[in-house]
Amino acid sequence: MRSHAELLEASGYSNRPKDFDDLIRILDSEIRLITPTDPEGKNADDDSVTQTKPGQKYFQLTHDYRAVKYCNWLSEQEGLPAAQWCHEIMGDEIKLKVNYLSLGGYRLPTEAEMEYATRAGTLTKRFFGETDHMLPMYAWFTRNSQEETWPVGSLKPNDFGLFDVHGNMFTWCQERLGEYPQGDAVSDDKEDQPGVDGNARRVLRGGSFLNQALHIRSAFRLNFLPSNRLSSSGFRLARTLPRVPLTPLPPTAEGDRNQKKVQ
Repeated sequence: MRSHAELLEASGYSNRPKDFDDLIRILDSEIRLITPTDPEGKNADDDSVTQTKPGQKYFQLTHDYRAVKYCNWLSEQEGLPAAQWCHEIMGDEIKLKVNYLSLGGYRLPTEAEMEYATRAGTLTKRFFGETDHMLPMYAWFTRNSQEETWPVGSLKPNDFGLFDVHGNMFTWCQERLGEYPQGDAVSDDKEDQPGVDGNARRVLRGGSFLNQALHIRSAFRLNFLPSNRLSSSGFRLARTLPRVPLTPLPPTAEGDRNQKKVQ
């Protein structure tokens, strides 16, 4: 088995060891160490797979629905009241609250939220345009990844300041797989069924370090059962924040002078 020090080094929590210990207790057996020689994390007791560079080690959740434990934990750490948490955990049963999209706790993003965040206001194939030539500047994929993940933020972000929305790791989305609206119909996000079921397919977005350029697109979607163990998937968190009315800033002295010149 990996030592505690080795796991801590690989996790990215080396300067926050207490948070790392809390996270390990929360996720229990649902977290595995992945290496290039052990891409599915199956040989945790095999000393032969530990001889890798520290940068080649990374953590992988076995499936998306266990990530809700982390969502609730982070909501608690940030002082959000339990009534605002999006998930109910009762033993081995996990449920989404019926109004989870209106709550302020952490959760997985919906598919629409993930595409919106990826596009950053664009309508092109990728948030930077159409060309494949620029893709290595923004995404880890088969051409530049060397078949391994890379630290978040190593490449350029999109216009929302988000890194790795193209490539590196697929992102699990919250809701079950469904058909898109037909024609020009527009629909708002709606709460999914409350039960978190490992037998219902869910959507992944973004592409990964194992994908070719063809699949690294803002609109590309993949689907798997959340019980599938994928070495190329991870998760991001989302929150619903209350709407705050915008207050105009008071005019500056420079602004007053410019206004007088115009008049």
